[in-house]
Amino acid sequence: MNELYKDFLNLQKTGKVLSLLLLLLSIPYKFFFITFQKCISGPDAAEYIYLAGLFKKSGILGYIQSNDPVSLWRIPTLPFALYVTQTLFIFYVVQLLFTYILAYNFYKIIKYITKHQVVSLICFFSILFLPYLNNAACAPLTEFMQVSFIIYVLRKVLYKHYDWRLFLALSAFCLLRAEAQYFVFFLIIRELFLKQYTRIFLYGIPVCIVLLWCARNKSNFGAFSLVNPVLSSRAMIGSLYGYIYMENRNEFHAKYDYYNGKDYVNNKKFIEDYQKVVRLELKHKLLHEPFDYARIRIMQIARGFLYFGFNLEQLPDKDWKYKKDATFEEISANNSEWAYGKILENRDYAKLCARLLYNGGLAMIHLFGVLFIFLNYRKLLPLLFVLLNFCFILIVEVDMRYLITIQSISVCAFIVMCYSIFNFRTLKLNWIQ
Repeated sequence: MNELYKDFLNLQKTGKVLSLLLLLLSIPYKFFFITFQKCISGPDAAEYIYLAGLFKKSGILGYIQSNDPVSLWRIPTLPFALYVTQTLFIFYVVQLLFTYILAYNFYKIIKYITKHQVVSLICFFSILFLPYLNNAACAPLTEFMQVSFIIYVLRKVLYKHYDWRLFLALSAFCLLRAEAQYFVFFLIIRELFLKQYTRIFLYGIPVCIVLLWCARNKSNFGAFSLVNPVLSSRAMIGSLYGYIYMENRNEFHAKYDYYNGKDYVNNKKFIEDYQKVVRLELKHKLLHEPFDYARIRIMQIARGFLYFGFNLEQLPDKDWKYKKDATFEEISANNSEWAYGKILENRDYAKLCARLLYNGGLAMIHLFGVLFIFLNYRKLLPLLFVLLNFCFILIVEVDMRYLITIQSISVCAFIVMCYSIFNFRTLKLNWIQ
């Protein structure tokens, strides 16, 4: 934080006033999200809250020994955080406070890359005010924690801070999302390229944590796996048939309800059949309709990445007002009024203009940001490194848990791009030494 404070002191008077004003404005901005944007919905949130109750009831040791099928369905970092904070309100407050730490970590990463204090500070405040990060901080889901762990770890690695905090964060991250273990593998590959072989042994700590939890699952459920094996198949079929929890979901999801495999011990036969059917469906599509499969994936990724949809944001109603403590159904019904088709049908040009400015603006920022990273991949190698960690979204269901990190990275890249154009009249980063 000292470096951030020194950069603030080096600003001109106008910059200092603007920075202080933005910090003051961030407080009511966070208050708005905790007042209006919180919404508990869907089985994911319900299961995490249920497991937090299991921690409270059984204790940490009892949780580890538990054979509750939900504890194989979800891994324990988020339930433990919910258990520690006791109430959802406190949990949201803590995560909103962590948005400042997240913005600081982004600041440090951009400062490491560009060595420019102004562009780094702009990234700091941009991340602080990103709507989808603040929205994710007010939900009992993994989105915000995932991006926080990734950016924190990347900052520590770039600055060569290989201490116990780094490996504690990696261990907690691996028990937050099953995909986090691939992030560890990418870090190991990075050390191999840099020929820093001694550091590779340090990454054995989170790997051992993963193996210990897999051993726990083997003992309790007979599955040497971080999570219930049916979940990976569900993610794969989601790449073909889209989201499961939709009114117009594909009939495959109704015919083969993956939730029947939640109890791994008593439903192993269903899990085996489900995995087999998923493999056959994907094999048929790839062999007989590969171009249609590519079209489906492009459309799904574009819709999520370009931010055409809303991720449970509470939008203003027809009177341009917000309702406090709105239910999931009320939010969904109100947001449907903001669909482009509905807006055009009603000829509501004020809503059309507002949505184009909001969604259209974010879409262009994300798109240009990610293209800029690939254009200057040598100079922006740390950002490209993060993007490569999410290459699996090409073959699994598109999910905001993955995209929110990519989008945040893209916003910072877009800011660097604008700085380069305005100051050096070029898309190339020759000014970065």
